Amino acid sequence: TAGAAVAARAASVEAHRAYAARVGVWVDGFARLLLGALYPGTPFERSMLAMKLYDIHLATWAESGPGEPPRRAAPAVDLLGETAASRLLQLLLQDLEPVRVAAFELLCRFPRGALPGLTTAASVAHLVRWALSHLGSPRACESDAAAYVLRLVWQRYVLQLGWRVALPSSASADARASVTVSPAAAAAPTEA
Repeated sequence: TAGAAVAARAASVEAHRAYAARVGVWVDGFARLLLGALYPGTPFERSMLAMKLYDIHLATWAESGPGEPPRRAAPAVDLLGETAASRLLQLLLQDLEPVRVAAFELLCRFPRGALPGLTTAASVAHLVRWALSHLGSPRACESDAAAYVLRLVWQRYVLQLGWRVALPSSASADARASVTVSPAAAAAPTEA
């Protein structure tokens, strides 16, 4: 009767919760697997598949934008955290252009602001110095990787955040040491 129907519904709800918990554990394991497949020297097919699945995972679990309904609870593994950003930056150094393009596009999907792990002027300056030292490399993969790094710094730190990146006027080793990066000055309070 009514009591049996309520008990059956409660059992059904508990079964769904248990299933959702198992799915959550699987999704977290899957996210860890994706991050584990993103490392320098990964075979082309593995890195491309991992980045395609990473992209799909981000599209599914990314935070909702303004005016959008809230999405399901995000997995515990942070696919937009410091580990993911570091591994994608390292994939910019791969020999194959499609891997560099996919890594760059995924880095562009990170939320607005400084990339996790590259939040200080010193860390960004170090990255720019590395890029400048490889920009003139006779190896196309090294110079292309450097160009992607500089493009990422330009888009994220200069255009989005308003940081100032002063590059040297020559490509000498001494000039590379003169790279300066400074975050945007805090806006002065406006008078009412």
